[in-house]
Amino acid sequence: MQMSSKPHATDLGLIGFRALSKPDKHIGLILIGSMNKTPGKKTMSNWIFVDVEARGRSPVNGIMTEFGAVHEPSRKAFHGVLFEGEPDPNNPAVPLIGKQVATDKEIAELFAAWLKKVGGNERPVFVSDNVAWDWQWIAAMFDRADMDNPFGHSGRRISDFWAGLQNNWGDTQSW
Repeated sequence: MQMSSKPHATDLGLIGFRALSKPDKHIGLILIGSMNKTPGKKTMSNWIFVDVEARGRSPVNGIMTEFGAVHEPSRKAFHGVLFEGEPDPNNPAVPLIGKQVATDKEIAELFAAWLKKVGGNERPVFVSDNVAWDWQWIAAMFDRADMDNPFGHSGRRISDFWAGLQNNWGDTQSW
């Protein structure tokens, strides 16, 4: 996984990323801010930004090829690859599935260990856009690996942070 060497910063206290599928088969993450940390206030600091690449409508009948995760405070990244893949020429947002290179259990164990390493004992907070899409694939991977999902049953949507900061719940896409 390649990351931008210079994250874009804003004064908004917004945490976020945009995943960009590139023709060269790499996925890039652009961090667009950092968490607003107010002295004396308890804040969640174990924010994990996740982007999943998959083919199919859901994990029931689809295949997750790979995913990337970034630990916001440290900017450390994890890249879980289950299948070789490349963008479909007819729809680059959808991967063509190649040879399986790792099992769900192998990647889930590596990812859980990485989450523990970067976040310690603090529960990780799953952040994505669209969280409903990305979370289901990660939850299914942990389920097939017969492991608890370290994120639990919830997540945060980047666009909702933005809409709240804009004081306009309809403005979920201008960021």
